[in-house]
Amino acid sequence: NVRVQELSSNLSEARSQVERLREEHHSSTRSLVETTSRLEAELEENKALTKEVLQLKRCVDEKEQDLASSDTMNDRLKDEAKSLKQQIDDLNASLVQQRAEILASTEQEFVARGNEETRKLMEEKEQVLDANAF
Repeated sequence: NVRVQELSSNLSEARSQVERLREEHHSSTRSLVETTSRLEAELEENKALTKEVLQLKRCVDEKEQDLASSDTMNDRLKDEAKSLKQQIDDLNASLVQQRAEILASTEQEFVARGNEETRKLMEEKEQVLDANAF
């Protein structure tokens, strides 16, 4: 009889342990499912963020290319502006030289003729040249 009670007590204790283990297993399984769901949601969010980051990176790369292209264009425009300025300076120098030559030839003409008409002609040419100078 004592043996039956001992076995009955052992059986009851074993059943309690089985029930406790079942509850622990159920709780662990529920926790694992919740953690898995949370991790899956975070993974989806990370995928979306990664996609957004890649789009932003492409946009930045395009802007950097546009900026490099713009810098190249600016350099080219600066070179063209320098070239045009040099051409203007050369034309101005040529005009100054031509003016001096015209005035010198007019002065020689004035000296050669030595009359009032030539002096007036020289003044008129000088006024025309002054009006056309830059």
